Amino acid sequence: MGASVEEARRALQAVSRLRGVTIAAVQAAPADKMDWAPVEGMFTFGDQARHIAAAQELYTDMALGKPVQPGQPSRDAYPSQSAIVAYLTESNARAQAALGALTPADLARTVSMRRSGTTLPVISLLWRMAGHEEHHKGSLFVYLRLLGVKPPSWWEVGLPKT
Repeated sequence: MGASVEEARRALQAVSRLRGVTIAAVQAAPADKMDWAPVEGMFTFGDQARHIAAAQELYTDMALGKPVQPGQPSRDAYPSQSAIVAYLTESNARAQAALGALTPADLARTVSMRRSGTTLPVISLLWRMAGHEEHHKGSLFVYLRLLGVKPPSWWEVGLPKT
């Protein structure tokens, strides 16, 4: 049985909810700490966030069958906290619009993962996008704790208000 559009909707909903938490984490950080890293040579706070947005663009291009351009966007392209938040917001909006239009046949098509050489169906790529966001969001939470900032409540961000 192939992947359903409903399953894709659930995956994209998970990605979108996670993105809300990621944005809240970036907004919780002191604006002057975007270039801070806990150890020299590691991703800075801003690098982590820029990487999340860039990876979503890469996953989206892969899912759409477009050529991918791996790489980390330069700090100059998104130098400030507000620019990073805008990039995270825009990359998610583009992904949600493009990926939300995938058909069951699109979702069943396989893509090749460059690093591992494995192939997986596009629907699995959507869930992998959510897992990637979760992983790096966790790093942002650790960075916030190291900066003495309480991370946002991941449980409440993005939930519908009742």
